Amino acid sequence: HPDAVVLFDEFEKAHAEAIPDVLLSAFDASGALKDTKLDQYVPTNRATFLINTNMGARIILDRAKELMELESHREEERLVQEIDEQF
Repeated sequence: HPDAVVLFDEFEKAHAEAIPDVLLSAFDASGALKDTKLDQYVPTNRATFLINTNMGARIILDRAKELMELESHREEERLVQEIDEQF
């Protein structure tokens, strides 16, 4: 069981120079990060790290819209075909 969970939320918004510093301090020999709320260092050797990002979200949403439009068009074609077959 981890002693701590470290969440890097919206990782893409972090300052580019801060990312290597934070990650190096978390994974170096001392392996500790400072918890500013508790004003103490937290060891990271028994921590679980989670990185959350929105990168690619627009691409995924655009593709989902394309697939929904394609499926809608297919349903329309099937409906027209069924009507044509019936009448």
